[in-house]
Amino acid sequence: ENLSVDCIATDHEAGAYKAVQHLLNLGHRRIAHVSGPRDVPSAGERRKGYITALQDHGVSLDAKLILQGDYTQHAGRWALDYLMKLANLPTAILASNDLCAVGLIERAKDRGIDVPETLSICGFDDIEYATIVSPKLTTVSQDKYELGKLAAESLLRRIRDPETEPRYIQLEPELVVRESTTVPPK
Repeated sequence: ENLSVDCIATDHEAGAYKAVQHLLNLGHRRIAHVSGPRDVPSAGERRKGYITALQDHGVSLDAKLILQGDYTQHAGRWALDYLMKLANLPTAILASNDLCAVGLIERAKDRGIDVPETLSICGFDDIEYATIVSPKLTTVSQDKYELGKLAAESLLRRIRDPETEPRYIQLEPELVVRESTTVPPK
């Protein structure tokens, strides 16, 4: 954050905001979030997008619905086990990334919970597994090709002129709606 270097990144906060807004527009009000590691800046940005979306839509924040994860399938499985112990269950979950979302879907299947009819799940990153898992995962897509292209251009620019001013570029992510989200159960 305080380094004078080039940075090419996805707007993680905007992506999480879009995902939560999608869930809110479907009618969900109890939306959990399985966050990424505390020491990873993108995880904090995604958590902030989640919180801001809820606040902007007048939905009160329930601290019990924000869980600390670690970007793994195991974190998703653990998070679902924890959330199912709550008296007031969530109807939707924003996972910190797609691997975590896959873990959530796996554990939901193990517990006989229908995704998306009983529980909507949204991921982040749009990895290949997002279209292989069943149901296909609604997720926030990062333009990996454009990220790589801009990073390479920045590196070449810096090689040609090491004194050039650092660039900070944020790419707008896209919400990809697939099969893992729907309206909440009645």
